[in-house]
Amino acid sequence: MNLGSILVAEYVVVSRGNGGGVIILRAAIITIELLIASLIGIHLIDGTSFHSICDREFWKEVKEVTPWFAATYGAVYAALYTRFSSQWTYLASLYNQIKQAEFEYYSNKDRDESALHRLAEWKAGYIEDAFVMHLAKKGSVKQVIRHWAKEKHVGHCLKHYSLKYDILRELDIDIDLAHESFLPFPGK
Repeated sequence: MNLGSILVAEYVVVSRGNGGGVIILRAAIITIELLIASLIGIHLIDGTSFHSICDREFWKEVKEVTPWFAATYGAVYAALYTRFSSQWTYLASLYNQIKQAEFEYYSNKDRDESALHRLAEWKAGYIEDAFVMHLAKKGSVKQVIRHWAKEKHVGHCLKHYSLKYDILRELDIDIDLAHESFLPFPGK
């Protein structure tokens, strides 16, 4: 994990998955980091020495920067929630598109086998996107991932094309890839 990830408290998202409570916690952590950075900045600009946490001057300085604390928290929360909402909307839309394509595939009497492979690639992409956006641990998304990852074509796509294949172990998903008789995919 790099410094940028630490500063934006991404470690909280990785361990718990993205959501409302995580956004509140991340916004608080980032705001406290900004508060500390501003206090350090004030001392560096003024050339004054730092005060101990037990010193009254320290708490006086904290009180001086507190008015912008709530505004900063609100701005950070709004930014994180907007990002989460956008990611959630994208993933829900992608899921609905996949289900629509799946419905059309199974409704068609003249099924094209290559369409099944494309569906599998699409599902694997959904799974990888869910991990990248830290939404894979959300209950409804986790169940979709569990179901789709066990489909043999999807499992193959995850194994051979996904950067996040190993992360499935975090969700205790065991993919049986013994049924690779369908492979290689057409054109691969």
